[in-house]
Amino acid sequence: MLTYSLSADPTSAHHTDQTVLFSRGQWVTGRFTGAEIAADPQLRTTTVRG
Repeated sequence: MLTYSLSADPTSAHHTDQTVLFSRGQWVTGRFTGAEIAADPQLRTTTVRG
């Protein structure tokens, strides 16, 4: 879920796009499921520790 818009530039067409969708309850869904990602033979994971 993206609750903020894609651009900080107030002149951009994307300045309030996601905020408007969020306020209407129109969620932006993920493009792939977790299972689809895990099944990708080229998947590489990296663990970052602080």
